Amino acid sequence: MFTTALKPYPPYSYTINGIAINNSDTVAFRNIASPFEKGVFISDGESLITIATESDNLFDANPTPKNFNNNSILVFTVFENLGTGQKIVTGNGEPLTTVVDTSGLFKFFDQSPAINDANVVAFQTTLKDGRQGVFTIKDDG
Repeated sequence: MFTTALKPYPPYSYTINGIAINNSDTVAFRNIASPFEKGVFISDGESLITIATESDNLFDANPTPKNFNNNSILVFTVFENLGTGQKIVTGNGEPLTTVVDTSGLFKFFDQSPAINDANVVAFQTTLKDGRQGVFTIKDDG
């Protein structure tokens, strides 16, 4: 038997890029092209919750299992300051929470961040002095 995780919302269609599911059977996905609003969403099969839209300067927001935890929190990277900076944010339908940005030690984030069920975010970065590292930070969002 199939369960519908994402109900069609006529007259819209989706072009999905990235998908993740947590232990509550909530699905996170990115819609990249259609008349429907482009952005990142979560759905429990009954409701569709907007996490972020293109106006939030989405960068690395193609959900994977490492980006979506069992608290229905999604972590991803966005551009800021006209594309000259980046920040890692979390979202669950409330306003996005900035976890870390490139205004201090970090030059840019090298790959997609990860989040665990304790809301600890792990990310790889290049520092402004050229060194690279992997860091963690607790998202108290």
